[in-house]
Amino acid sequence: MSDIEWRPIPGWEGYYEASSKGAIRSVDRVVVRGKRTLRLSGSPRVPKVGKNGYLYTSLYRSSEASYSTVHRLVALTFLGPRPVGHDVCHRNGVRSDNRVENLYYGTRSENNRDKRIHGTDHNASKTRCAQGHPFDDENTYLLPDRSRKCKQCATNRWHNKKTGVSDRVRGHGLYDLGAPVDITGTPTNVPGSGAGGKGRALCACGAMSPEVSSVLTRRKWHREHKEQVLKELLP
Repeated sequence: MSDIEWRPIPGWEGYYEASSKGAIRSVDRVVVRGKRTLRLSGSPRVPKVGKNGYLYTSLYRSSEASYSTVHRLVALTFLGPRPVGHDVCHRNGVRSDNRVENLYYGTRSENNRDKRIHGTDHNASKTRCAQGHPFDDENTYLLPDRSRKCKQCATNRWHNKKTGVSDRVRGHGLYDLGAPVDITGTPTNVPGSGAGGKGRALCACGAMSPEVSSVLTRRKWHREHKEQVLKELLP
């Protein structure tokens, strides 16, 4: 006797089912297309592997189409609706293992903790914090949940709180998150195309960076510019 259990996917009853082993299949059904009535045989859905390692599949019904991860469909079918603020987590950290016993609903912090434990957290491989400070032995706090915290950033926040100076220096915002401009301050990107590309960074105070090729370099220039402004403001 097979130990695989198949159940209808909520919202897709009569069209698709999920199994307790993490598979998705269509079911035998009758559809009407124009003046024709067709009898379609069910078949397994072959998922695609995303760049992030998760399995994805498409579901179709008349003119409706849905693209979803397999683990979310399996969890919805066997564990019920996902609670607000929760993720579908893999107990063993293998993103392609969508057996129902390997899935559970966890908070975002629990999910991130599991990723660090299983070595699938891309942030764990970063060598610098968002402000560009190194994650080395001297500049890193290791928290109980295995996440890391930059000591320099913590010190800066404490210092700014004591002195009343904010990291977001008034009048020194970065134009459009670092989107490039030319020497006259005119944006060089098409609206909605993002902040990448070659150009200069523009601060609200009118300061402008040299022409560089990436948004990360423009943001780095802006951080250094603000640090200089802070040094001039502090006694």
